[in-house]
Amino acid sequence: MLYGDSHLSCDYAVVADAFEFSDQQGPIAVYRNEDQWDTSNVKLAGNRILAYDKVDQRAEMRHIEYGPGVFRSAVFAGVPAQEA
Repeated sequence: MLYGDSHLSCDYAVVADAFEFSDQQGPIAVYRNEDQWDTSNVKLAGNRILAYDKVDQRAEMRHIEYGPGVFRSAVFAGVPAQEA
């Protein structure tokens, strides 16, 4: 998944390889932001996301999602085809 308003300068092959060999259902890339480019909305502990919220940002959130987002199809299995 990519945002439609930007082209990210990242190595997509590295992202794809990391995802392929992970057991994660929907990892996302994050960037240390410190509220510089936009409001930070991700709290990390090591390489694990503890909180991700675009509405209720907290002071301990120092990162921002930096797509691309990669998901296994099972993540969407319960979502009806006509729903966003």
